[in-house]
This record gives sequence, structure tokens and C-alpha cells, in this order.
Amino acid sequence: MEEEARRILREAVLPQSAGSDSPGLGSRIHAHFAALGGVELDLPARVSMAEAAVFTEEPA
Repeated sequence: MEEEARRILREAVLPQSAGSDSPGLGSRIHAHFAALGGVELDLPARVSMAEAAVFTEEPA
């Protein structure tokens, strides 16, 4: 019984192989909404460069 539980857990946790017949999440989402058509979004021009976060240590 313990070995059966281990096998079930192992199969549930391990990722499915790439050759699997079931599509991935992104493919399933795309298929679900494909009938609605695409959406073209206007992206605003970037006016400033992104800056790295600065982490400071708080005084005790």
C-alpha cells in the first residue's frame, strides 16, 4: 500500500513528458479564446529607462 501511495504521488508531482498528447496551459487558453479573435493593444512609448531596485538596511 505504501508503494502504491508513492507511485500515485510521484505521477502527480512529476511533469508530463513533452511528447504528451495533451496540450499545455497556454495552448488550451489560446484554443478557448481563439473564436473571439485577436486584440491589438496600443503600447505607449517608454519615456524612461527602468532602474534597478535599491535595497537599504533599516536601522535597528
